[in-house]
Amino acid sequence: MPQTTELDGHFVYTALSVPVVVNNPFFKSLQWSPDGQILFMTKDTVHIFTSQLGVNFDLDAIGNSLSEKDNTSIEWFKTVIELAGTTETGWAELDPDLATLSLGGLDRSIMAVAISPCGVSANGGCTVAVLTANFDLHLFAAKKNFLKGQWTHRLDFTSYLLTNVDKSSANEFSNPALLQAQITSIEWTPGITFSEQPAPYLDTSLLITGCRAGYVQIFRYMEAHQPEHLGSLSVSQYWITHLAFDTWDLEEAHRYCGHIAYAASDGSVGLIKINQTVEPQARYQLVPTFKIDVSMISAPRFVNVPGESVGITSLQWVHCVGRSPILVSSVPGLLKLFSASDSPSDTYWTGHLTIRLRTQKVCRDSSSLHPVSGISYLSKIDTLIVTLYDGSFHVVKNLSLAPIYAVTTPTSNGEVTRLDTESNAMHPTSHLLSKVGRTVFERVDGGDVDYMDSARIYGSTSYGDNSTFLWAYEKERPSDFSYKQDSKHSSMFVVARLWPSGEDIQLLEDIHSVLNNAKASTGFSPLYTLRPYFIQLQDRERLNRLHTQLLNILRPPSAEDFSKDNILAPWSSDLDSDFKPDLRLSFATHLYGWDQVLALKMRLSLADFIWKNTTGEVQTECGLVAQTILQSISTFNLQTLIRHLLAVSALIKNEDIPLIARLVAQTQTFGYPSHIIDEGQQLASILSAFKNTSTPGSSTPFLLAAVLNETCLACKADILYNSPTSAPCPNGHNWTRCTVTGLVLSTPWVRTCVGCSRKALLPPSVLSKKVGQALPETAAGSWIATELLEAVNKCLFCSNVFVSIL
Repeated sequence: MPQTTELDGHFVYTALSVPVVVNNPFFKSLQWSPDGQILFMTKDTVHIFTSQLGVNFDLDAIGNSLSEKDNTSIEWFKTVIELAGTTETGWAELDPDLATLSLGGLDRSIMAVAISPCGVSANGGCTVAVLTANFDLHLFAAKKNFLKGQWTHRLDFTSYLLTNVDKSSANEFSNPALLQAQITSIEWTPGITFSEQPAPYLDTSLLITGCRAGYVQIFRYMEAHQPEHLGSLSVSQYWITHLAFDTWDLEEAHRYCGHIAYAASDGSVGLIKINQTVEPQARYQLVPTFKIDVSMISAPRFVNVPGESVGITSLQWVHCVGRSPILVSSVPGLLKLFSASDSPSDTYWTGHLTIRLRTQKVCRDSSSLHPVSGISYLSKIDTLIVTLYDGSFHVVKNLSLAPIYAVTTPTSNGEVTRLDTESNAMHPTSHLLSKVGRTVFERVDGGDVDYMDSARIYGSTSYGDNSTFLWAYEKERPSDFSYKQDSKHSSMFVVARLWPSGEDIQLLEDIHSVLNNAKASTGFSPLYTLRPYFIQLQDRERLNRLHTQLLNILRPPSAEDFSKDNILAPWSSDLDSDFKPDLRLSFATHLYGWDQVLALKMRLSLADFIWKNTTGEVQTECGLVAQTILQSISTFNLQTLIRHLLAVSALIKNEDIPLIARLVAQTQTFGYPSHIIDEGQQLASILSAFKNTSTPGSSTPFLLAAVLNETCLACKADILYNSPTSAPCPNGHNWTRCTVTGLVLSTPWVRTCVGCSRKALLPPSVLSKKVGQALPETAAGSWIATELLEAVNKCLFCSNVFVSIL
């Protein structure tokens, strides 16, 4: 079966069979993680897919992902999160009351998934919360390789709740306490986007849960620490079935507010205002620390009045440019829209709107009463696209100004909705997308499809703010009662462009905008942010047509000292256990907290992608642009490290000299700006003082040469320091250097960036001495190298996540 197919302007990039059973349609069955991965929620596993676009690690591992490959197909890394090995709470054993009874323990399945921002996991990645039908909540994170390695269980959240609930005098669980521990819905908020430079390096995301007792509870979670319970609020007498968070807005100095929308099982929908106050506290010499206070305030009104309608089937915020966010909820056959008024002078619509969905006859079983299985908003065309379980697509145009259901067929009263047929490509309609979706289903299934067959969509989402969508479906024949369908469950994971993509000028403007508006504190990796541009730029013809304009956009601005206004004051006190974490935090804040530097790293990722997909003169020109970007990033990294070392120069030990010597040699060898060379000379004078004390009469050049030389593990010859990236020995053995410390990677305990394949030593905290894992001798005794390796949890050159093999 061809996996890449032209469909009259439409295009299928991926059609991948996934032999799993899906529990129920859910509008969050497919979710993008901030790491740029797609999580597909099935009955008892969460399948994790990562596109190979933008990834430069172990690409051979995905060679069999598709039966056929070409230059435009998308291949995927794949791994899973499994419930096997997790504990299951016996609620009846804790309290035999019928109110706490759970039938989910009879056939445990996954009901919801929530994903944290990047950086919550200890390795710099995301943490995934998985909620089961037994009201159990478990947290998972990647152990070594988030692309195709094991995701391990990190916390039984329900057990944590049970150990912290109030018990009766007889040391038994009370009924209300157990109901609060029985979680029915989850949401993980993004972190706050700070305007300060460098942005504070702290986790401001919240894990929010709803429970059977009608409470909404807020927690903060960081790996290797117990969750912090920040507050609870009783909002209903019924189960909390859905939660949705909008965004953090700066309300006043240091105070940020956001709204959590909740839906209860009686059909009511309400709002809770959450405030986070982030105030700088006592300041060390290197970096400020912050105190975060969280409060919850119940909004004065319901969005939906209790008992007004049947239970809500989906709940999601939509963010439109230039107006207040819109809350989208659904019940069978209806979309409900709500927007709060910011001020009496609002020029956009506010209040409540109801849009009736209309049946799109794509199969015998088509009906607008099927549950919603996906909600996506495309800001460039101000359009909301909703998928239903029957395989149909439904389009709401002009969402921010005057929402209208977009159809091309007559309505029941004979009226025809206006449609500009010449602009169908840029303004899709319900009929058009449903027809295209059905065509994709028929082509992917090999033509063995008739009107009685239904493509049950279990989840869908957009690939970005463009015409490409992902969805997961299963072929079913509702009229077939022979039980054959139940014996051969298999879902199809599809990525397709549903209508022609935008003009070239739009693509160039989008890339220019995303680079100019990069924010270091969003919690999104470049793989996530750049994914919609990678998929469009893999078109070789288009890439060759636009390469000149693209390279003009990617060329970095004139060389700038990004941290020129942030001079670190010298630290004169003694080295103690309280100062080491502060140095680690300062390293992370300055290395990852600058918006301009993140934009440079994204430029480098795009330049590398273009280089790999072009040839000849175009590739050569792209390589020159990439080299210029790389030099700017290297200059910033080197400057940041040198300024930290100068600030803590009074605390430097003999064991720190190998690291410092490599930074000094780098400033003297590879053509850095004059201010970097001057600061390198200051470090060199510090090294000279150390050596003149231990070896009287030695000269600085001799000192540097002696410290910089390393031994080849293969032939024991001396390796001279001639490059910050490679270390060839005289006998032809070539070693790679650590991109963090500059030391030769003479150990298998290393990590590799998935975006650019650069390598670094593993931090000491993940090494196990029991199996012989250790840092090289040149780094093992250095407290500065230790804190630096612990601080670096993302690549210093492209800000993507590391993976390790051993």
